[in-house]
Amino acid sequence: MFRFITRLFNRKRNIEEMCHCRNPKCEGKILEVLIHGFYRVRLDNADHTQLICHLSGKMRRHQINILPGDTVDVELSPFESDHGRITGVVKLGDN
Repeated sequence: MFRFITRLFNRKRNIEEMCHCRNPKCEGKILEVLIHGFYRVRLDNADHTQLICHLSGKMRRHQINILPGDTVDVELSPFESDHGRITGVVKLGDN
């Protein structure tokens, strides 16, 4: 019985580690609002990379409005280099 519980605990921990892999996060500025809830974002890195991003679920659920010129937190997609997810808006006092 103890071995079964240990195996179950280890399997659960491995699944959690796979699911909660860290995606790179950075800040960017909204350039334009696209159709269907997508945004063009320019990252604040040396290359000034442009991404196409969508809002995260919590931001959609709480109906947070984003306008061009806003500074946002972006989580980069591990699968596509030109896509990302907007996870938050940087407040004016945080800069």
